[in-house]
Amino acid sequence: MITDEDGNAQTVTTDANGAYTAIVVAAGDATVDIDETTFQQEQFKQKEQTQQR
Repeated sequence: MITDEDGNAQTVTTDANGAYTAIVVAAGDATVDIDETTFQQEQFKQKEQTQQR
């Protein structure tokens, strides 16, 4: 789930490689909540990327 500064939320699903795409409409910060219960133990590595508008 990705929630922008205005409270707009969207659910995203990863592909086979764990990548996802989301369009955050509002400028500012966004929060990403990850459901770790869906990961296998060896998949807990995370790479974060942020993009400023």
